[in-house]
Amino acid sequence: MQENPPQSAAPGQTPTPKPRPVQAIVLHYQDQRIELTPGSPVFYLGRRSNSDMIINQKYASRNHARIECRDDSFVLIDQSKNGSFVKTLDGVEHHLLMDEIALQDSGFISLGCPVEQDNPHLISFFCL
Repeated sequence: MQENPPQSAAPGQTPTPKPRPVQAIVLHYQDQRIELTPGSPVFYLGRRSNSDMIINQKYASRNHARIECRDDSFVLIDQSKNGSFVKTLDGVEHHLLMDEIALQDSGFISLGCPVEQDNPHLISFFCL
């Protein structure tokens, strides 16, 4: 007997699996290591001196992006003019422009310019 797909899937399509719950996310930037948990407040990234993680590079906006916990995942929300770039372990790079993405597994975040290994302003992330 064939099992019917959930109602959210169109006929003939496989439903998108829900990402696994994330217990915490660890961010590394230069000599900083930050661990966020579901109870952490919204975390701000940008050039502004009161950002939680200050990124002093020419492509970063003062209030560039934020990370918040939502539905068992950590979401990067871009709020800049140049966008944010997220490169995941599978090598896929996502360009966000006033958009958001759930951070899964591990990868790199770059504010305002594509992810390049020689960029000293890369933020690495790892989900626990």
